[in-house]
Amino acid sequence: MGKAAMAMAAAGAAKTVHDDVMGPRHLAGVKVDAATTEDAIAYREKLGNVDATTRTADNIMTVFGDPKKVLGIAMTVLLIVWVLSKFGDKIGDFLGGIVSPVKHLFDVHRAERLTGTVATLSNEQAQVLADRIYACFQPSGDDEGGVYSCLRTLNTAADWEAVCNAFGERTCRKKILGFTSHNEKHDLPNMIQCNFTDSETEEVRQILANIGVTF
Repeated sequence: MGKAAMAMAAAGAAKTVHDDVMGPRHLAGVKVDAATTEDAIAYREKLGNVDATTRTADNIMTVFGDPKKVLGIAMTVLLIVWVLSKFGDKIGDFLGGIVSPVKHLFDVHRAERLTGTVATLSNEQAQVLADRIYACFQPSGDDEGGVYSCLRTLNTAADWEAVCNAFGERTCRKKILGFTSHNEKHDLPNMIQCNFTDSETEEVRQILANIGVTF
């Protein structure tokens, strides 16, 4: 068969397929135009999305329809809950230790914005003072004088705010008659009020009032 004959045969086959598909549309008076083609493409994409959704649903049903997989998921969830309940505090303290240097990076600047005063402490100095004050609160007895001395080194309200930020929340180790009263966590103002008597708290109030802080 020559090339011309083969070309004619191919053209005839293509026409036959075209007529089989498009013939009814021509007979019905439907004109094939760009809009019709766009509609056909959109419909095909819609069918593809339906197929994808169906496959996703089938995959989910495959997982939850398998008892072994369901049991595995349930055991994993229970294990996570147990670990969090058993070691949640330790995990939190560990993560807090990692975040702490970044958390307090801008505490002094934040303290200045909040109080409208200028801080005379650096972040490092505020952290040192916060640690010294916390060391004064001991189960065996509080060092009220040590707390007073630390607070008297503050010069502005921003200094006090910076120390409070550096202190964060720490465990209160207060004891009554040798027994631990509670191990709750307090910020610095609450730590002072929890451990000091009314007269001791009044002394703190007077010290802070000298730098414009209402305690």
